[in-house]
Amino acid sequence: MELSDRVRCRREVLGLTQDELAKRMGYKSRVSINKIENGRPVSQKIIVRLADALGVSVPYLMGWDEKPAQDLQDMGALAAEVIMDPDAMEMAREYMQLSEADRYAVRLVIASMASKEKKTDAGASAVESEKSFEKSDCNM
Repeated sequence: MELSDRVRCRREVLGLTQDELAKRMGYKSRVSINKIENGRPVSQKIIVRLADALGVSVPYLMGWDEKPAQDLQDMGALAAEVIMDPDAMEMAREYMQLSEADRYAVRLVIASMASKEKKTDAGASAVESEKSFEKSDCNM
């Protein structure tokens, strides 16, 4: 898989549009992302910025490492679950529109609720999820 394919696949796994990735990269429009995904040669500096924006390692983007780091794989699996759930996607979009201060407040509320949930479920057996996820051609 080429760099262009890895960028496109990772962007899609994260549920980002070309415009959204462009904004993460500091570009004004999606034109540069479109060119990258269509195979335009990219400088080392841009590759590093792409890796950061996409949450993967440079070796992964370059094809030197077939698997992103384990935590990045977990992040990809979580992103895939979110993508499959329309309510979660809507919440994620709304979250991204919040100010950094409001995002912090949301994270505190979620952490508090998760902590309470763990205490409630302490003795209960785990219930397996019935949702399944088909792997994409992106190997994420």
